Amino acid sequence: MPSARENKPKLNQKKSNCMMKKQTLISLLLVSLCCLSAHSQATRNPLAAVAEYNLMADGTFATGDKLAPQGAYFKWADLPNVTVPAGYHIPTQEELLVISGIYPPDQTSKSPYPDLSYRIDRTGEETVTLDGTTMTLNAHYYGTGDYACYALRFMGGDNKYLSAYRWEPVFTDDDTNQTKIKGLKVTCRLLGAAGAGLDVKELAKSDYWTTGNQADVVRYFPASGYGNYTDDGTVMDVNSRGRYWSTTPRNETATGAWGFGFDADFVMVYPWVATSRYCLRCFKDYTAVPDTTVTDAPIALEFDKENLDVYMTMTGPATAQVDFGDGQRTTVDLTQSQGVIAGTVKGSKLAVYAQGVTGFKATSQKIKTAKIASMPMLEDLQLGFNKISEISLGDMPKLTTLNLVNNRITAIDLSKCPKLHYVSLGKNYGLAQLKLDGLSQLTDLHVGSTQLTSLDLTPTPNLAVLDVASAKGIASLDLSKVPGLVELFASQTNLAQLDITHNPQLRRINVAGSSSLTTITFSSLKALQGCFLSKTALPKAQLDALLAALPDVNNLAVLAEERLWKKQLEVADIPDVKAKLVDLSGAKAKGWKIDEYNEAWSVAPASPCLAMTTGIPVGDQIAFKVENYYDPFWVDWGNWWSSFVQAKPYTVKHAVRQSDIAYYSRGLMTLDCSGQQLTRLSLPDNDQTYSVDASGNELTEFSIAPVNSLVTIDLRNNKLDAETLNAVFANLRNLADIVYPFKTASQDNFPESENYGKIFVEGNPGASSCNVAAATAKGYVVDVVPSAVTQVSSHAQLRIAYNPATGTVDIAGLEAGQPVDIYNMWGGNVLHAQTTASTATQHIDVTGLAPGVYILTAAGRSLKLALK
Repeated sequence: MPSARENKPKLNQKKSNCMMKKQTLISLLLVSLCCLSAHSQATRNPLAAVAEYNLMADGTFATGDKLAPQGAYFKWADLPNVTVPAGYHIPTQEELLVISGIYPPDQTSKSPYPDLSYRIDRTGEETVTLDGTTMTLNAHYYGTGDYACYALRFMGGDNKYLSAYRWEPVFTDDDTNQTKIKGLKVTCRLLGAAGAGLDVKELAKSDYWTTGNQADVVRYFPASGYGNYTDDGTVMDVNSRGRYWSTTPRNETATGAWGFGFDADFVMVYPWVATSRYCLRCFKDYTAVPDTTVTDAPIALEFDKENLDVYMTMTGPATAQVDFGDGQRTTVDLTQSQGVIAGTVKGSKLAVYAQGVTGFKATSQKIKTAKIASMPMLEDLQLGFNKISEISLGDMPKLTTLNLVNNRITAIDLSKCPKLHYVSLGKNYGLAQLKLDGLSQLTDLHVGSTQLTSLDLTPTPNLAVLDVASAKGIASLDLSKVPGLVELFASQTNLAQLDITHNPQLRRINVAGSSSLTTITFSSLKALQGCFLSKTALPKAQLDALLAALPDVNNLAVLAEERLWKKQLEVADIPDVKAKLVDLSGAKAKGWKIDEYNEAWSVAPASPCLAMTTGIPVGDQIAFKVENYYDPFWVDWGNWWSSFVQAKPYTVKHAVRQSDIAYYSRGLMTLDCSGQQLTRLSLPDNDQTYSVDASGNELTEFSIAPVNSLVTIDLRNNKLDAETLNAVFANLRNLADIVYPFKTASQDNFPESENYGKIFVEGNPGASSCNVAAATAKGYVVDVVPSAVTQVSSHAQLRIAYNPATGTVDIAGLEAGQPVDIYNMWGGNVLHAQTTASTATQHIDVTGLAPGVYILTAAGRSLKLALK
């Protein structure tokens, strides 16, 4: 890529209006199996051949920050004498094309290359060396000019190398105009034949790269600049450009050479003058070594039915051989299939042959027996929700996670898995005995809903989480052996006494429904954050002591995923509490929320989050979409309840049984009830829903609670009058004050949406006369602007004049302290100010506004404003 001092093929222009719209749709990852011979070589990700760091002058790789200016600078003529690490070499021009497309210097070819700041939608051929073989393959490059470019590359033949690429500059923290960069980030996802037919535009959707990315390869190239044409050691264009040599001369006279380069605008392979000093990025040597055939099957499964379609995942090896029951081994390229093993079992048995397996998952596959042989590298084994009645585990010295929840296991030997940290055997209803000998590193044990009558915890001193819920045979627990216990789930057991004297770190206790429990002995509850005691037999004296020892949790931070238990105190259905003999005021003063939630979901919420009236006839279907943080989503039919246990997002669909319907949820995030013949909709006592789409109904009533989290509402094409809309605007909160109500450890703000902060009311009778300023003053953008012509005629005393000499709008007819808002012709609020002086004429600074036509509103009146 030519520098500013060379004949650059296009100007370094910036496009300020070409930002991509944020996409919220999830791109579906297409996977398939690539059947190979028993000794075929797995295809590696093309970008995996590239070293992760630049080369130093001493022949070693740089270390540390991958985007810091690093490495040495070399003249092209000196490359034959450069020392590189063993197993690496300096790439050729054709190898460099693994990083980027080539820029055609003579402009006679249409070979594509990544363009970061301009729109691009270009196809072409690329001659590239992959795994030691040079071939010509097709590519399709696409970008919207939003400082990112995407491509489907290496298409052709059997598409074994077909890959999705993304290039993006990494700007410096002090960049102000998209010119200063730390370097370039390149991401490659090997798709193989499974990617055939994929639309390149899918790659530009934000969610594409956040899913199915376990095998993605990422390389960073620092913008280290380059040495100038002299030998004075000067380095130029650091944090502006990057340059890297190949070994290929640009012509027979060797006056220049091919290299790879980039800046904030585009990336390319290009021929440069050989006298400059550029960086070097080595490539790994390629040696074709076939995977070794495994003679013994480490995984042997039997299913409870024949000819089942199965879907499993494996991590670790590049390939696995699978006998689907016909005695033939099919080699599966796990790199190409993203770790997926899928197919139809011929009969009822399946065997998997592989070396170096680190993880295996086969949940909900109707497995009835599982034989897992010695697997020295296995760390994670997931076989939950099957029908396993027999299981054997060989030597697994690295296994840390074992999930066998919801099977039919009656006995299991864990002695060959000494490194286990997490074990889930819950809902194996026939499991009556369990030995934990040798599991000193165990931290999480889940054995609820089993037939266990006793549990010796002596071998597990590091246990932090114990779940024996609904193990009704458990009548006693010796917790003195696990002093670091943090969470105890012992609901619906036969415990009569519970001693937690040696467990001062407990932060959650759930013994709800243990109806025989009369005594809890403790030394300290200072760490407690959630306490569930309902439906026990704890007497008043015991409860009084517990309540007095509860810590103050008023200032305890609660994330969305913690709402159901943090600060929750459940004491419902305890006889002395029902008799009102227990004073709960002290616990309330300490910040505890009493009987607000129920972890077992045995009761519905106290009040609805959503109420509506629909004109859909009784018996016909109503359907709307919700995103619900917690399950379930309840509907009240008056005499009985229904619940919808759901994934997110979810369509609530059911027959209408009455025109007035109330819904209940502890976590309604978003609601889309458009087009459902609604005449009334309200969100009473709802401080959690942040997005509502009720467009295309017949609403004459719509209301929201004054305490809400709404950041966008769509009410278009209804029958709402101005009074109703004004009431909605009045109950809106200041947009800047609304905090994302579902803050989690990984997300602390609202999901990105182009509708954030927007209210849509167009198509309602009251849209033209509603008080838009009431919403815009709170930071929202409304899609209608009041008619200036109508309002000026009745308020002629409000006069405005634009003074271009001072850059102000002079307003007559306002008193001090009056808000003034200026909108563009699309309804966007572009300026909010307030008059400050009690003078005949107020002066509002508008120097920051571009020339054009606007609407100025003040004191409920509106005027057209032309800025020239």
